[in-house]
Amino acid sequence: MPNWSDVLKEIQNCELTLDGVRRKYMRQMSEQTGRNVIAYYSGWLQKPKPAVCLISDLDKNGLMSAVHGLDRSKGKLPKKQSKLVEAWCLLHINELRAAWKAWNESGVIIKIEGLR
Repeated sequence: MPNWSDVLKEIQNCELTLDGVRRKYMRQMSEQTGRNVIAYYSGWLQKPKPAVCLISDLDKNGLMSAVHGLDRSKGKLPKKQSKLVEAWCLLHINELRAAWKAWNESGVIIKIEGLR
């Protein structure tokens, strides 16, 4: 995959538009990983703030539009890893709920210990 400088050079030296180059590399990434690839942008250029990447209830309609129609058979975790994630969620259900509530009420991000 190219870095940002490579992409800029390609945009300047080719007949594709910026969107065409973006779609080209998203398609290549999808082919390489066997997964759906989406690019979801939500005002980060107009409101550059924290270096946190998350999606809240305020973004749900945009995200739902971005993922609508994707091939749901792509990107599934293998069964063993899926079971680990499910078990982690059950172990941390109260923390997950508290973190979600804190974010929705005050925008506070609470870190939860991940899988080891």
